[in-house]
Amino acid sequence: MGYIKKVCLLGDPAVGKTSLIQRYVYDLFDEKYLSTIGTKPSVKNLVHGDNEVILTIWDIAGQETFQNVHNSYFNGAAGAILVCDITRPETIGSLTHWSHRFHSATKDSPVVLVSNKWDMLEDGPDSPEDTPGPGSLKIEQDILSFSKIEGCEYIRASAKEKLNIEAIFTTLVKQIMK
Repeated sequence: MGYIKKVCLLGDPAVGKTSLIQRYVYDLFDEKYLSTIGTKPSVKNLVHGDNEVILTIWDIAGQETFQNVHNSYFNGAAGAILVCDITRPETIGSLTHWSHRFHSATKDSPVVLVSNKWDMLEDGPDSPEDTPGPGSLKIEQDILSFSKIEGCEYIRASAKEKLNIEAIFTTLVKQIMK
């Protein structure tokens, strides 16, 4: 049996939403920053259990100028990936805003929280089992607190280094298919 599921990537500009999608869908990484205008959908086919799942992954622009159209982009979404940049604490402060906007349009759709760009920290982990150093510990504690309050899973990632890219989407698909 096949399913088509819409997923939105949400977060401030330049947190790496487009890079995460490009790495997952095409296994590509480009260091050049290109701002997303509006939204850009991508498609990825995968198998979950006995089911074929077609993910339509929507890269939602993070700029304030697009906020009045975000709700229309969220319509029909089965889930979302909230992305922050571990090197920019101000992007963590915006997570509540993104979560509330998404859930006001989708109600009970699951969300996975991702802190991206771990490769950019001198004290960052090489794998998810490692402990972050003191420079990122406070930032990650804020992310973990948000994760607990929102009741969503949290994953460290690096689009550049391919850290946990599959895990992000697999985790969300498992929650969507429950």
